[in-house]
Amino acid sequence: MIEPDRSQNFCREVITWKRLSHPNILELIGVTMDDGGYTMVTPLMTNGTIIDFLRENPQANPLKLAHNMLHVVSFFTA
Repeated sequence: MIEPDRSQNFCREVITWKRLSHPNILELIGVTMDDGGYTMVTPLMTNGTIIDFLRENPQANPLKLAHNMLHVVSFFTA
């Protein structure tokens, strides 16, 4: 059984994410819940994680990627 506090935190996070609209934030498609926990469902990212992307694309500009991530953080704090 999933603890009530975890359930409330999860629901708040889902509601917050669902309301977000930013080009650098994945869309939340849905959620699944079972006795083992929760899962948030997003579109498949063909380049994988940022680490995967940088390994596969050594020519990529990590400073530009970091700038984009900071832009997302500022979006949350605005």
